Amino acid sequence: MMYSVAVNGYYHLHRGDTYQIWFVVCGVAGAFVAGWACGKDAYGSLMDFAPWFLILSMVISSVVYWALRSVGWSGVSGVPDENP
Repeated sequence: MMYSVAVNGYYHLHRGDTYQIWFVVCGVAGAFVAGWACGKDAYGSLMDFAPWFLILSMVISSVVYWALRSVGWSGVSGVPDENP
């Protein structure tokens, strides 16, 4: 339960990042690919790999957006939408 709250809170804090959802989708897809490569079923992939891949994808998203903002890329607003 606390994991879900933490991940949702972190995602909500960075909701203004334009392509964050795609990082998360790639994290979930990566979890299923890793589970498939290790011979796990869908449940095993969700329980064993998805938490780690979700955390990894959000950290990578944060690092990428931080780097883009630090070089002054204007395509990253960083401002949350008014209507979430």
